[in-house]
Amino acid sequence: MKKQLGFLFFIFGLTGVLLSGISITGAVIGNFRANLISIFYLGFILVGILMFVSNQDLDTILIPTGGKENKRRTVRAYQEYFSQKGKPEILVSGIIPPRSVQELQDQSYEPRQTKQIVDNLVEHGVDPTKISIEGLSENSLQNLLYSSDIFKKENTKNVGISTDKSQYARFKRFERQGKQEGLIPKDLHLHHLEIDSGGRTVIERLKHGIYYLLSRPLDWNRMRRGFRSEKGKKKSSENKYVEAVKTALWS
Repeated sequence: MKKQLGFLFFIFGLTGVLLSGISITGAVIGNFRANLISIFYLGFILVGILMFVSNQDLDTILIPTGGKENKRRTVRAYQEYFSQKGKPEILVSGIIPPRSVQELQDQSYEPRQTKQIVDNLVEHGVDPTKISIEGLSENSLQNLLYSSDIFKKENTKNVGISTDKSQYARFKRFERQGKQEGLIPKDLHLHHLEIDSGGRTVIERLKHGIYYLLSRPLDWNRMRRGFRSEKGKKKSSENKYVEAVKTALWS
């Protein structure tokens, strides 16, 4: 959608330049009014080019789970999925930990958030073979670190993250340090798929703001310690969770 809009901006600006008889090379020459008109149309051309170039085709869309934003994240994800010419993969990342190992062993554990997202995607026409699950992460940092292992295996370069501005800002902070520590591929590029947060109540906005403020010192502490300890948690829990997650989702 962004690429098409950029193309329209470019055509509008170029048409304006041609119809008004303004020379791009001589835009600054002439009377004041002609200069304003030229700047107006050239602005559309420039914005159109920037929008067209900046809109990368995505390899994968990442949906982090957690909180009350799952529905908005899912909607934004399948909207982007259908707007892309080559349908990208969709990776659902995160799960609520089970209450006990016994809950896993008797297969009574159902990761409801993940299942709801997957079901919603399929109901809206997303190809189930395009959906995969990273079912181990329990926070935003793990969302990115554990998903990056998958991106590395799949040679994924461009990832759109369906979330709000504040969480995306956290992902970008984690991305920078993760690349410095060699835990995230250098050639991985994140793109923001901003969700519609207009339906939040005043209370929800207040809670979200407080959570974001409280997350800053926690993020700072994680970044100070380094991410390798966080990455190490995956290995200790991997075998315990994966099969139970698959069973609960697809049985």
